[in-house]
Amino acid sequence: MPFSPERTKEIQSRIDARLQSGQANDWEVSFLTNMATRFQKYGTDTRLSKAQYASLHKVLKLEREPSSQAKSQANDSASRPAPIRRPASYQPKSSTNVSNPRNHCTSAGGA
Repeated sequence: MPFSPERTKEIQSRIDARLQSGQANDWEVSFLTNMATRFQKYGTDTRLSKAQYASLHKVLKLEREPSSQAKSQANDSASRPAPIRRPASYQPKSSTNVSNPRNHCTSAGGA
């Protein structure tokens, strides 16, 4: 997932602050050093796995950035109503009352 320039700067700043604080454990130092190198090399084109992104959020206590799709949906929602969603198996009720011929009783004994 690409990052906005603002988000990239925020993440780089938080990584630097966390590393300089002296409060990071050995794993965090290793992870954040790796992330700092990635962001330095690739900038806004930095790509992270879901696990890396989740770890970065946890370690840096980042706020979730709304996805571009969520932003566009939020902008569109004010201008048009939400569509009516029905399950795929939805069948409108028939206005006529047709009985099932298998439900009719027949005499079992004959003559």
